[in-house]
Amino acid sequence: VYRVLEELPEGVTVLHGFEYTHHQYRLCDKTHDRKSCGKCKGKASDKSECDFVVVGKNYVVIIEVKNIPQTTGGVMEEKRKELQGTFKNSLKQRERTECLVKGLVDQVVDGVSKEQCKILTFSAFPSTNRGQFQDLNEAQKTRILCEEDLLDFNRWWIANVTSIVSSDATEDVISKHAVVKEVLVAMWCTDINQCEGRNCSLQKCIIDIDEELRKGGITFLSKKRLPNPNVMKVADIKDANIDQDTNIFKDIIGVENLTVEQHDSFNRDQNLMVLNGPAGSGKTIILLAKIITLIRSNPKNKVVLFYFSISDKH
Repeated sequence: VYRVLEELPEGVTVLHGFEYTHHQYRLCDKTHDRKSCGKCKGKASDKSECDFVVVGKNYVVIIEVKNIPQTTGGVMEEKRKELQGTFKNSLKQRERTECLVKGLVDQVVDGVSKEQCKILTFSAFPSTNRGQFQDLNEAQKTRILCEEDLLDFNRWWIANVTSIVSSDATEDVISKHAVVKEVLVAMWCTDINQCEGRNCSLQKCIIDIDEELRKGGITFLSKKRLPNPNVMKVADIKDANIDQDTNIFKDIIGVENLTVEQHDSFNRDQNLMVLNGPAGSGKTIILLAKIITLIRSNPKNKVVLFYFSISDKH
């Protein structure tokens, strides 16, 4: 799911592993009844999570991922019950995150303009085909993302998202929805274990957004700050040049910047090297650059690529 979301057009923000405290939830949802809520009387560290929150210019897509391997044989009835239970559980998680986003939109976007801001929720089952969801009604089936949908994700996204959201949103709505995105990104960067509960606002809860972004390998140049020292421009990495006019990263792979950690990993000369990091941290980029370097340095060099997968198909 993470990989297909990378195919989305520019201007779309994908928040992976979106966690939030109950206190943050009720700050967003002003209609929340605190007096009758047991969680409001408990610890602010009570947290909820959603696998993916995708924010576009005037829409938010919430995706909860569940993995259930396909099964054949005598246990099909048990698998059907498990599938139904998992779907209901994902529905609860989607609805809670949807309430948070809706409450935030209600506070930021005015009246009628809110109709131009869509909130769509889906449950993703990357290891399950649609044929196993016969017990769902038609409305529920439009809110699932299955194995075959991931294989043709662009078509699925156009049919289920692009064709539904408003294409003629006003500049005012787009600018206000950008505020919604900024708050969601800020919450995503928050260390929920350091939330001060009743004494904090969303702004105070954010310890150091820039530092959290850097940990995720995200770097940017702020207009009000000096250039980030943890970013090295590819043009300055002379040891990645094949010749005077060709740079491995910039001209072949298509990467403009490297972090210090990525640069150091590329330049290590070891017989055995293990790269460990989350999705999007640059492992594949460094691997590609190493392969290109090996082949360019000696055409007789052999490169073998392999990977492990729990799927029977691979």
